[in-house]
Amino acid sequence: MKLPAVAPGWSVPAAAPHADIVFFDDPLLASLTERAMQANQDIALTTARLRESRSQAGIATSLTRPSVRATASYARERESRNAPRPVIVTPSGELDPDRGSSENLYQAGFDASWEIDLFNARTNTLRAARADAEATAQDVAAVRLTVAAEVARQYVFLREAQLKGKLVRDELALQNELSQLARARRLGGMETHAGEALARSQVARREATLPQVELDASTAVHRLGVLLGQDPEGLRAELGASGKLPRARPGVGLPLPSELLQRRPDILRAERQLAAATARRALAVADLYPKLTLGASVGVSSTSAADLFSAASLFSKVGPSITWPIFRQGQIIGNIGVRDAQELAAFSTYRQTILLAFEEVENSLAAMHASDKRNAALAAMVSDGELTVALAQARYQGGMTDLREVIETRIALVQSRGELLHADAVGASAAIALSKAVGGSLTKR
Repeated sequence: MKLPAVAPGWSVPAAAPHADIVFFDDPLLASLTERAMQANQDIALTTARLRESRSQAGIATSLTRPSVRATASYARERESRNAPRPVIVTPSGELDPDRGSSENLYQAGFDASWEIDLFNARTNTLRAARADAEATAQDVAAVRLTVAAEVARQYVFLREAQLKGKLVRDELALQNELSQLARARRLGGMETHAGEALARSQVARREATLPQVELDASTAVHRLGVLLGQDPEGLRAELGASGKLPRARPGVGLPLPSELLQRRPDILRAERQLAAATARRALAVADLYPKLTLGASVGVSSTSAADLFSAASLFSKVGPSITWPIFRQGQIIGNIGVRDAQELAAFSTYRQTILLAFEEVENSLAAMHASDKRNAALAAMVSDGELTVALAQARYQGGMTDLREVIETRIALVQSRGELLHADAVGASAAIALSKAVGGSLTKR
């Protein structure tokens, strides 16, 4: 597949391929992420699978080398007098007097064999095993990247919920003031019962919001506990009741598409799986051809333990052997067809993984750009709200308006700050998604 040199909106990185794209300069988040890398059970599971895969590659490596084994045996044998056996005549012309007798047999030696890799059968076995191990290594990298991103996301959710809880309480206090003012105005004949009821309903509305916000904060703490393999209650005390929302800071810029292929674990894994499928197809083709094995044996054999290591007891054997499954051609060709299909599927998976990677990057970029625009508009709204509150306060002190206008402008300002807080959290989540999409890290190094 031909890839574009540079996609629209992408910039050439000014640092190494694995430098940070964005990062959160938050020491606590960095600590949580590092601890998750050490204690997360999903990472532990994939690491164990990596060890298994590397052991399988070690087994495949051993198949390319000569195999040598040592043997030693002892047997006591008694022949039947009634069973047919070759007639042995002694030098004196008499029949063998030991027919039916018993004897001991001692043997010791070494056997060696080595399959000559004429058609790369052993080599491709090794290539497939190593590619499997390398693909599993990318599984570990992918899980680590996912866990790091999830820790950051849950940390953002927690801080957003905590800060939102404070804003909800602030608004609830203001709504209570407004409700009390409406009651006083109704008792003074300046407000209707409907106006007072409306003010009370706004208080109830804010009170109903608070439990969900507290639940969101607890859920984020519980999720962080699972990610870190830690008791959530101990983690809750460490995280505190409130904190700043982490903000993404720009790193070195986006990588080139060609560099993206070297960063994302899922792309690297798909490429290694394709390499393994290609090696297995070549291995299936090698079954069409003969296999040449060199064998050798050397040792000693004697009916007497005392003579076992004498020169006369020495024996040896060396020579090649050839095997060729000429009557299994249909089965072998069928297996080649299976491997062909598997290789094609692996290639399609590889291409699809690349396309999805580019899609994720473009979507994350679009989300960040949209978030920036929304944040700018909301920041202007908050600024105008602060000015409105100041003007209303001045008008109230000058006797030009009543207290209700002041409270209502303050409520509107709190609500605007809540919208800006959520937009900031969405922007942080978009930055996390972008960093994950390009295979980068999220904390300053």
